[in-house]
Amino acid sequence: MLGNKRHLLLGISLYQDVNFNDFENLPKVFNPIKPKQITIIYSPGRFPYFKDSTPMFGGIPQKANFTAHVTTFIEQVNKLVPLDFKGYAVLDFEAYQPNYEIVPAIYKKASEDWIRSQYPTWGNETIKFVAGISFNQATEVLFELLLQTGRDLRPGAKWGYYHYPYCRNFAPDSKQCIEKQMVANNLMAWLFQSSGALYPSVYLSNQGFDSYANAERVKLRIKETKRINRFFQLPVLPYMRFKYVGYKDTYLQPLDLWSTLGEMWYNRLEGAIIWGSKSDVEDQGIVC
Repeated sequence: MLGNKRHLLLGISLYQDVNFNDFENLPKVFNPIKPKQITIIYSPGRFPYFKDSTPMFGGIPQKANFTAHVTTFIEQVNKLVPLDFKGYAVLDFEAYQPNYEIVPAIYKKASEDWIRSQYPTWGNETIKFVAGISFNQATEVLFELLLQTGRDLRPGAKWGYYHYPYCRNFAPDSKQCIEKQMVANNLMAWLFQSSGALYPSVYLSNQGFDSYANAERVKLRIKETKRINRFFQLPVLPYMRFKYVGYKDTYLQPLDLWSTLGEMWYNRLEGAIIWGSKSDVEDQGIVC
């Protein structure tokens, strides 16, 4: 039974301000986090990436301008994060993860082409190997630089990247996170070591998922987060939404909403960040 000795913090992260009086009817087990306790920086720094097939800022991490990356991020922090901020600070960059084995194919091809242009006499296997090493080295620097800079500028904030650790259990009958992703998570220990909190995603789907499948999806993602976090003991605040992924006007069924929050509470997580737009809560029939 839910008691009132343990509380799950609910952070409402919306595009526009929300009147928190609307959330006064939450059960006592849930404590709303005020907006000033959460900040999200979208497209932090200057990560190279591809927009469709067009390279931005060089396209691949190996071509990054690290000075511009940090300078841009400092400007973003100074603009968006108060000097005395001591809350949850989320960096939202989703183009790729810092592991070559699981990046989209466009980054592998571009990385190999870049190595081949410098060493045209090398064989394909050597090029692939070196491309992977160079990608991983560059992404580690890019990701970690922002965490270090964030800590230097706002030492009271709990800095971390949205969605990490990933699970990628997209099928309704998934019994575990994708094995390749779990291996990648193991290799990202440096990222979690530098983080002040973990912000995995537990967004729900109603495309082939019933309430049981959604509950299992959440359990697996939290299980993977706990597996990684056993070494770091960081606060965990999963991202969730009021609506199902891919359906603009379809709110979560009450069973899905409460089973998701209940799973977080049961696992003694720090809280949850409920992400969305103001339109997600404008319906007067929706309380939280």
